[in-house]
Amino acid sequence: MNALEAAGAPVSRGEWANDLQKAQFEARSRELLRQARAARSHVLSTSHTPGTTPVSPHVAWAQTYENDVVIDWLFEQSR
Repeated sequence: MNALEAAGAPVSRGEWANDLQKAQFEARSRELLRQARAARSHVLSTSHTPGTTPVSPHVAWAQTYENDVVIDWLFEQSR
């Protein structure tokens, strides 16, 4: 993300607990997306609060795949 920013790309960053309920997680996602659109950013970077990813930090992707807001955003992207 730092390299993209250094190259001039606007990056929207968010952080939240990965153990939130689905509705809360998606609300945070909608807010990050709102901020990204306001900044004309197509790069979203989310980090999770340490200690909130179940089992292993490498499993952080699991909740992202269950996040309808992120999936919808992903498939809106084009070159």
